[in-house]
Amino acid sequence: YWVIAGSRAHRELEAMEPAGLPLRLLGPFDEYYLGYANRTLVADEQMAAQILPGKNGMFLPFWLEQGRASKVWNAETAPTGKIGAALHQRYLDFKTAR
Repeated sequence: YWVIAGSRAHRELEAMEPAGLPLRLLGPFDEYYLGYANRTLVADEQMAAQILPGKNGMFLPFWLEQGRASKVWNAETAPTGKIGAALHQRYLDFKTAR
């Protein structure tokens, strides 16, 4: 949300409980990350270096937890968690669909 700092809307938003955002598996060039020049709201400096390791424009896919990048993922290796494994399988199904 874009609100004026210190406004009533800002105070109400700050007082709200954080929303339980779903776990997401984002692809290498997802607009959620690429759509902004300043990506600090999505990834801290260390995570940003992992997403873009060579600084050559090749972005790696990553897990999005609570709206923030948490770790890069490898499409060849399935995660061990139930939700992660299901998302990974969904990706493989999409990738191999004809």
